[in-house]
Amino acid sequence: MMNIFEEAYRGIQEAKKAYATATNTAEQDAARAIYKQATAKLDGLSNTEQRIWSAYETAKDCGNEYIDLNDTIRDDEVEGLVACMKKYGIEAFTFSSTWSGASI
Repeated sequence: MMNIFEEAYRGIQEAKKAYATATNTAEQDAARAIYKQATAKLDGLSNTEQRIWSAYETAKDCGNEYIDLNDTIRDDEVEGLVACMKKYGIEAFTFSSTWSGASI
């Protein structure tokens, strides 16, 4: 079973491709409808889920296999982030925040 992040990402990519190849307003509108349907899966996400979605989308856009948490993460956020990734089937990630010194 695909996680909602992967479903949304694939739908968004399909919409972008459809829009880029659209030759008229009707095709552009159809691409917008695909985009709206794909992003509807993300409506109502919590802040933690939105953060993971953003990292997921960035990783996919960059061709990375794993999401990378590269910003400041407070101790009280760790449990929620890990639980969110487990909930959506994300089994591995990288952490590369240079601000914290963690990647040194």
